[in-house]
This record gives sequence, structure tokens and C-alpha cells, in this order.
Amino acid sequence: MGDAGGIGTGEAEALAAAAERSLPVLVSERRASRLAQALGIESRTPIDLLFAGTPQREQLRQRIRKYADLVQLRIADLDYLMKLIEARTP
Repeated sequence: MGDAGGIGTGEAEALAAAAERSLPVLVSERRASRLAQALGIESRTPIDLLFAGTPQREQLRQRIRKYADLVQLRIADLDYLMKLIEARTP
């Protein structure tokens, strides 16, 4: 896998396509998200989608934990996400 300015080739290609077509992009890396913002491209992360699409707290907790396992999310990041879930209005 290549590297384009600190982000993977796939995310670089997704950003280029989004910019060319004036569409939002789904990215998983923080660097890609920051680059999208700098380029004026609307971006979302898988976490954004999980929060937006899961209104029930317990189901969201389960989905976030499953995602965290899949991507080997850092414990500190998982703890932060769990706090965000608790702060949500029911």
C-alpha cells in the first residue's frame, strides 16, 4: 500500500474523487479527515455514521465496541467514545 502525503493511497484517491465530484467522503484516518477539511471537502468517519445511525445507547455501545475490536482502536479513544455515548440525550 502506498503513501500519499501521510495518508494511504486509497484515502488519497477517495479525497481526489470527492473533490472532483463535489461529494462528501468517508475516511477512517485522522490525517485524511484533516486533509479533507483543509481542502474544503465534507468528510465523515465510521464513528460519525455509527453515532448518527444508532439512536439507542446500548446498541451504540455494542457497535462501537465491535468497531473498536475490528480496527484495534486505542483504549483511550474507546473510553472517550463511551463517555460521548453517556453524554447523549436519551
